[in-house]
Parts: sequence; C-alpha cells; structure tokens
Amino acid sequence: MQADNTNFVLMLVGVLSLLLALLLGLVAVNASRKSDRYKRQPAKTANRTSGQFWQQTYHFLAVNRFSRTLLQSIRNRLEIGSAYDERGIRRRSATVFLGTGAAMVFLLVFFALFTKDILLTGIFIVVLGFMTDTVLDVSVARVASRLMRQQLRFHEQLRHRYYEEQSIDSAVEAASETMLEEHAHEIYAQSEKLLDVLAAADTETSFEQYRETAPNKYLKLLAGMCVITREYGDAKVENASVFLMSLGHLSDEIRSELFKRDRLLYALKSLNVLTLLPLFFIQPIQQWAGGSFAPMAKFYQQQIGTVLEIAMVVITLFSYMAVRKLQQFDVLHKEHPGKESWESRLYRRLLHPVVERLKPGETTSDHLHLVTLLKKAVSPLRVEEVVTRKIVFGAIGFLAMLILSFFLQVQTSHRILFEPQMPEGFLGGKLSEEDEAARQKETVLDRSILITLPKDVSEEDLTLAVQQSGEVTDRAIPKTVERIADKHRRLQENIFRWWELLLCFVFFALGWQIPMLSLQFQAKVRAMDMEDEVAQFQTIILMLMHMPRVDVEELLEWMEMFSLHFKEALQTCLSDYNAGAPEALDALRKKIAFEPMSALVGNLMLAATDLPILQAFEELESEKTYSREKRKEMNERTVERKRNLGNTVGFIPLYALIVLYLMIPMVVSSMTEMNVFYQQMSSF
Repeated sequence: MQADNTNFVLMLVGVLSLLLALLLGLVAVNASRKSDRYKRQPAKTANRTSGQFWQQTYHFLAVNRFSRTLLQSIRNRLEIGSAYDERGIRRRSATVFLGTGAAMVFLLVFFALFTKDILLTGIFIVVLGFMTDTVLDVSVARVASRLMRQQLRFHEQLRHRYYEEQSIDSAVEAASETMLEEHAHEIYAQSEKLLDVLAAADTETSFEQYRETAPNKYLKLLAGMCVITREYGDAKVENASVFLMSLGHLSDEIRSELFKRDRLLYALKSLNVLTLLPLFFIQPIQQWAGGSFAPMAKFYQQQIGTVLEIAMVVITLFSYMAVRKLQQFDVLHKEHPGKESWESRLYRRLLHPVVERLKPGETTSDHLHLVTLLKKAVSPLRVEEVVTRKIVFGAIGFLAMLILSFFLQVQTSHRILFEPQMPEGFLGGKLSEEDEAARQKETVLDRSILITLPKDVSEEDLTLAVQQSGEVTDRAIPKTVERIADKHRRLQENIFRWWELLLCFVFFALGWQIPMLSLQFQAKVRAMDMEDEVAQFQTIILMLMHMPRVDVEELLEWMEMFSLHFKEALQTCLSDYNAGAPEALDALRKKIAFEPMSALVGNLMLAATDLPILQAFEELESEKTYSREKRKEMNERTVERKRNLGNTVGFIPLYALIVLYLMIPMVVSSMTEMNVFYQQMSSF
C-alpha cells in the first residue's frame, strides 16, 4: 500500500513538474501580452518612475554568470513585441525572473519532501532548469519567426506605399497603420520605433540607440536603409529604385532564414524531450529489474551500479547541451563584453607561472593548431585562457573522481552494515516476508558485532563474540561466523586503492581534453553557419553598393552589425581602419580562417585601394540568380548536417540507457549468479 502511495505521489509530482515547466515559459509570454495595450493606440513608454530596486536587481542578475542566460531569454521574449522602454523592459524582465525562480524553488521543495530521494531530487533540479530554458528559448524562437513573417508583410505594404508616396516617412507611417489594422502587433511596435528614429532631431544617434535594442538584424538593416535613403535620397539603377531593390533583397534574406528555421525545427523536434527522457527511467528500470531478478538488485547496489547511474546522468546532460547548441539560431552575446572573463582573472592572479610552462611555444605546431582552432570556432579566448581552462577542468575531473571514490567507500560500508544480504545463488524476484524479516534480523546482529571488532580479528575471537551475543543457536554459529567474517573482510578491503588514484589522473586527463573537444565541436557547428553568414554579407553588399556615398568602411560597419561569427574580427578591423585601410583589411583576412570570407575581404581590399565598389563586386550583380539557388542548396545542406548530427547526439542517452544501464548489468549479474549457482549444485 505504501509503495502504491509512493508511486502515485511520484506520478503526481511528475505531471506537476511538466506543467510548471510549461508555465515558466508562459510567464514571460503573459508578461509581454500586457504590452498589447498599444493595439488600438500608439506605443507608450513604460513608467520611468519605477523603483531603483528593479533596476539594481536586473543589473545583479545580468552580471551574474548563472542567471544571465535565463534573464536574456526572458528579455528577448519581452522586447520583441513590447512597447516598453529600456527601464520598463528591465523591470519586467527582473519581475518575471524572480517569479520564475520562486516557482522553481517551490516545486523543488515540494518534490524533495515527497520523494525523499537525493538522486531523484538532483535529477529533477537539472531537468527543471533545462526544461525551463528550453521552453523560454522555444517561445523566443516562435515569436522571432512570427516577427519575421510580419516583417515580410510590412515590406509588401512599404513597397506599395513608397510607390504612391515617394517618401520614406509617409510610406513607413502608412505601412505601420496597415499592420495595426491587421493585428500584426509585434511588427507594429517596431514600426512605431522606426518612425521615432526617422522623426528624431538627431537621426544618427537615434538610429544607433535603436540598433542596440532591435530584436533582430533584419530590422536593423531595414532601419539603416530607411535612414540612408531619407538622408541621401533614392538612387536609380536602370530606372529602378535602389531602395526597392534593396528591400527585395532583404525580403529574400528573411525568406531564406525562415525556410532554414522551419526545416531545422522540424528536423530536430522532440529531441530535447528524447534526450532528457532516460533520466526519468533510471529509477523505474532499477526497481523493475531488481524486483524481478534479485541479482540485478544486487548489481545496482554495488559500486559499479552507482558509477553507471552517475555515468547515465553525465551522458544525458552532455547530449542535451550539444543538442541545444545545434538548435540555437543566434549567438547571445554578453551584455557586458568588457567584463574580464574568469579564465583571464584566474590566469592573471594565480595560474600565470603554471600556464606559462604548460602552454605550447609560439613557434610550435601545437600553438598554430590551437590558434587555428580558435579562429574556426570564433572563440574570444586566448591561448593562455584555453590552457587555464584545461587546468581547471582537469582539476575538476581529478577532484570529482576522488570525491566519487570516497563516496563509494562510504556507501559500500553503509550497505554492508545496514542492508540485508541476498542469499548466494538466489535467482528469484523477491524474498518472502518471513525471509525478509530473518535477513533484517541477521543484519542487525551482524552490525552489532562488527562495530565492536578490531581491525585484525581471529576466527576464535569472532566465534566468542557471536556466542556472547546470545542470539544464535550452537548449530547456526559456524554459518553466522562465516557470514560476519566475510562482511568484516569486505569492510577492511573497502579502502582507497592505488588504481583509484590512477583513475583520478585518468579523469584529470579527460578533463584536460574537454576544452579542446568543446572547441572542436563548436568549430564544427560554426562551420555550418559561416557559409550562410558570408552569403548574407554578399546580400548586404548587393543592397548597399548602389547607395550614394557608401564606402568600404560603411560596408564594414553594416557587416559588423549583421554579423554573429565574425563580429569581433570586424570590430577590430573598424577600430584600425582609420590608421590604414589596406593594413586593417589585410589583418582581418589573416585573422579569419574561413576561405569564402577571406575572398570577400579580398574584394573589399580592392575596393579600398584601386577599384570602385561597383566594379569590385560586379560579379555579385551578374550572379544574383546563381547565388540565390546556391543559397537555397546551402541552407538545405546545413539543415541536413545539423539533423544528422542532432540525431546522432540526441539518441546517445537512449542507447546508453538500454545497453549501459540495462543489458550489461543483466548479462554480468546473470553470469555471476549462475556461476555461484552451479558451484553450489556441484558441491552436493
């Protein structure tokens, strides 16, 4: 009856957990919907007199490494379709974050009180955090896709209105009113902000401020096109409007992005749940297998069973993080990019002498390989910081194995002293209630004697201790002495051995390799997106090359605004551009370890020195149709690569659960117990 109640509680908590995980994501959705008051009126700014408490809370959460990602997800969801200003968005983000955190703590306490299982509670903490992050990310991705679809509709209206009005301001205002009538609230909020930019006294400053808060790069580019056209006028190429041509290119870019997102979401759907699902089957499999086949219960109670359980959790978490990396469309940059990283602080304050001895020399092939890998992964880390990571992860691996070894020793001693021992050769499911009571009584007797025994004890002393207990008949004394002697021997052998220290160093070596494996995986994922980004740069150049007064530096500024993978390199190039354009562009080409981007930078070098922009990129104009088809094929190839990699990584936990946690224990325990059974049979 008690087991049935426990199962009911576990099922109830599981259902509540899933419902709350969905609720946590919907909290941000509900908060943003409060901004829909602008549906029938122009957008209004949030109350600027909001208390300093929320601003300080937001700042604390934004600079904290553990809360920054979740806070950014909530902020992204709120700012896409809201009419809040910066203070209002920060206040709402902090409010939703604290509400989400309170709900998570409440559910965690509820789960821990009812299960009273440390492992299940730990797994639940991880799963709840990951599911919350996933739900928020999916919510942000859906709203972002909806905004892009609405932007396509906005482009259509803007094109028609521009034909009629021949004025950017009037066309944007008329298109904005149409979006309000069609209840496209997300793009309406952004169009109102675009109108504010165009109507500002200092258009350039207002545009820079909008660039910092615009929810996607396409709106930034649209705003820039409107600002340039309004300031310098619309140019004509073969009697066609350059602004409308650029608007068409931008629409094609958005359609290509939506196609890729839809295909990728379809290809990788349900992988998050599938990856985390094995965590919930660890305990049920253990209870089912142990209840049906006693040797399996014995196997799971041993040290190897605990190790396999921990290995399952680790494999699942790493697989989930890899799948999430594949599913991300944009890279979230730090809100405070000037903040010193923990690797840099640790290197400068503590590990500088060690790192300098361990890092590869600048003239060695290892150094060149690491620098090239950092470029391919588009990582901001330096060589010194990578080595610092290696040392830290290696130390974590060493300490984790050391702590695990001592934990297993304590666990083994506890099981020897407190848990009843199954009879040798028993292959059934469960013992009868009478046998269970007898085994429990034996365990209490054995423990009372074992805790009084010295480290070295003879058989005579052990026999005397059993006789003095007065609870064992003379006929059962030899068997009892043999059983207690075996437990005493196992307790004395339960020490830290030399091979466990060797395993600690093995885990140090594995931890040492984690930063390199992470960079290699990151480089593989980034390589799938870099070609797509270079194609986007080509589209930007096609859009701007006919604009009046646009030079190479301005092209670099637009590329930097649009970039994710080459952003830091482009920023460095722009900062050095005034000191010498050819030198800055040459340094940019050397810093980028990606051939298509290097070729594009080569054309920029020609445009900065010898040729006009139109001549330097004339092949882009003549190959527009080919580029469009190539882009479509490239998007399909990228989706296929990510789908194959995602399926491979996402199914690893399921395979590990079946093979590592079910089949191998079943085979090993069956062979072991059958061997004992045959030995007993042969002794008769």
